[in-house]
Amino acid sequence: MNYTDFQVSFQDRATLIARTFNAQRARNRGIEVEFNSRPTSNIRLGGSLTYLHARYREFTFPGGAVYLSTVLDDFSRYIIAWKLCTNMRAEDVT
Repeated sequence: MNYTDFQVSFQDRATLIARTFNAQRARNRGIEVEFNSRPTSNIRLGGSLTYLHARYREFTFPGGAVYLSTVLDDFSRYIIAWKLCTNMRAEDVT
């Protein structure tokens, strides 16, 4: 689903005040699957799988801040790419 004028909230680390800004464009896509099974009276199986792909397509922060955009490998939890940016776009880190 595509969003325009999406509200973004975060806590300012310098003042510890929560601030809300407007992201120009954002996109959320995903799927969720869940299953439950009871093959016998003593065995119960269940599980779920969720995939979420959420991105800010465009977000210019007021005040001239600099962002550290990262790509995180979900399995190893290592940062595999990073870039300093003046705005937030999905194309910033590839």
